[in-house]
Amino acid sequence: MLALACACTTDPAPLGRPGPLPEGAFSLVVLPDTQNYPRDMAWLLDAQIEWILARQAEQRIAMVLHVGDIVEANDEFEWFTAESILRKLDGRVPYALAVGNHDLGRGGSASDRSTRMVNHFSPARLVDDPSFGGAFEPDRLDNAYYLFSAGGADYLVVTLEFGPRDEALAWASEVTARHPDRKVIVLTHCYTYADGSRVGPGDDFHPRSYGMAEDRTNTVNDGDDIWRRYVRHHPNIVMVISGHITHGGAARQTAVGDHGNLVHEVLANYQEYERGGGGWLRLVRIDPAAATITMWTMSPIADRLWDAPAHTFELPLP
Repeated sequence: MLALACACTTDPAPLGRPGPLPEGAFSLVVLPDTQNYPRDMAWLLDAQIEWILARQAEQRIAMVLHVGDIVEANDEFEWFTAESILRKLDGRVPYALAVGNHDLGRGGSASDRSTRMVNHFSPARLVDDPSFGGAFEPDRLDNAYYLFSAGGADYLVVTLEFGPRDEALAWASEVTARHPDRKVIVLTHCYTYADGSRVGPGDDFHPRSYGMAEDRTNTVNDGDDIWRRYVRHHPNIVMVISGHITHGGAARQTAVGDHGNLVHEVLANYQEYERGGGGWLRLVRIDPAAATITMWTMSPIADRLWDAPAHTFELPLP
């Protein structure tokens, strides 16, 4: 059963800036596509990370979630730059990295699923990280899962590769079923489209429009497929977070899974805005007592809030 419980832009008045963190509440940070930063504007990515570290204690930041397209051209220079900045979080704030199309193939073309990310971020480097649960492939983090506890509940974060293969979806489903008592957040690069629907046939930037799909042994699933084959079947999935899609770069809907559970599907991607994204990120507050998820879109450069309802909003906590 599927029903849309909320739309993209029909919200009430914008929310104000984040107030003091209520008792029992905690935060996540979502990093939208950073692909424009590592080569020419590394200071913007660095500003995002420093902003997170400066507010970790105050906002009780439990985890940082990167939606993918970490780099633009999948080359060693960009990956070295991204690694040197992102690894400032090591041992301080757990983080999960989705893999986007620009993180794959020659020149970031997603001509195939090869990635230089393996030289800089890998499961082997996370063996001592208590938040790391495991990965689908022993040398890659494209499909991995992470564990954390906050706000009196246990959480599972599952990352899925760009246009995930059938076997990756089967793995994610098995991992999710193995943790029935954890609330699950799915993090993947391509899922929600610009109008709040899921990415499907005919949509711009569809994962099957990239060269990796030409390999007939390599299955490619879009947002509709991920919902149909994985997300809708699990009562403990509460949210899917993605990037990739431009055309405004902010959209959402809430779906109802097969078990009557709400699943918030949220897009954030600011790469088309000034300065290749301007450092915009999302501060996500989860407040169990109020049963709310509040998302603020913030700029670490001027400490500004983007208060338009498409970018800063409140959702019910499933």
